Amino acid sequence: MTDRKIRVSIGVPVYNGENYLEAALDSLLAQTFQDFEIIIADNASTDRTEEICQFYAAKDNRIRYYRHPTNIGATPNFDCLLKYARGEYFKWAAHDDVHAPTYLEKCVAVLDRNPKVILCYPWTQFIDEKGDAYPRNYEFDGKLRLNSDQPHERFHDIACTFQECFQLFGLIRTSVLKQPSVGPYGNYSHADGVYLARLALAGQFHEIPEQLFLSRQHSQQSCKVYAAENTDYDYFEYTAWCDPSKAGKFILPHWTIFSEYCSAIFRSQVSFTEKLACLSTLRVWLRTYWTHMVRDIFGATNYYFYSLKPALSTAYFSDPIVDDRNPQLSKIHLTEILRFLQDLYHLASSLNRYRQDGTSLY
Repeated sequence: MTDRKIRVSIGVPVYNGENYLEAALDSLLAQTFQDFEIIIADNASTDRTEEICQFYAAKDNRIRYYRHPTNIGATPNFDCLLKYARGEYFKWAAHDDVHAPTYLEKCVAVLDRNPKVILCYPWTQFIDEKGDAYPRNYEFDGKLRLNSDQPHERFHDIACTFQECFQLFGLIRTSVLKQPSVGPYGNYSHADGVYLARLALAGQFHEIPEQLFLSRQHSQQSCKVYAAENTDYDYFEYTAWCDPSKAGKFILPHWTIFSEYCSAIFRSQVSFTEKLACLSTLRVWLRTYWTHMVRDIFGATNYYFYSLKPALSTAYFSDPIVDDRNPQLSKIHLTEILRFLQDLYHLASSLNRYRQDGTSLY
């Protein structure tokens, strides 16, 4: 491939994606707009992913394939693609999603004719493992104020709604992604939402009212795997999936999200008045998530000690914590502490469910 200016760079992060990778690449190669490159970052896959990538790279010189020798975590693999990008516009493409043939053509046309727009994305169609469409539509399509002239309105509709951040898979101006106020992508749970909030502060989004993005729903999606296998620790386990170095560490997921939203506001180039308005909108976020922040404290302690349980399950505290009048309590088994912390965490979870929908505390 020559060093001529490329219009679009497409970054495909993948780990063990043999089931759907070929369909994803085929849909990208079938685009009506053909001036693009595809960059694949393989996070040390152990299935047929490498074989598939090598095959596609050999048959189309627009495809560049990079493989990490070890798993560096999901978000670092996601973020590294940008440094290889040579296109004027950039988009991330998940290995399990599919794009309609006119996706790039229509998004490029929007960015070409409107310099105020920094990100263009279409409506979402959900598909299953076989590629068949679900009958339901994405509830937030056409309902967010991401094209507003007011940065605080765009920020609010990213940070304070329960939308699924599909805009991150839209077509984005590469120059904006490389601004210090936008990058880098974070290594924590819900980093995609924070990243989108930074982009929303950097400029307007444009929504194409056509279902050109096909989001595949399947049991091996990370958000489903961790929510299903370990509901109590989903944010903690999901953070470890994003960044393996944080596994077993004392982390406060929702505190991190809140602090990163604040950092995004202060780092942005919007006016002082708009920064105050953005900070004000975070009151909505706090009203929704303050109980999660309380749960984080119990959950983080529980998660940290639970990760140490194999090594410490027979250990005791050597120093007495009560006086000699109660010798039976002078040593406490760590498993009892773990059980106590779990009870506190479950109680906080129950209180949060009760606050949200009025269900029973037990």
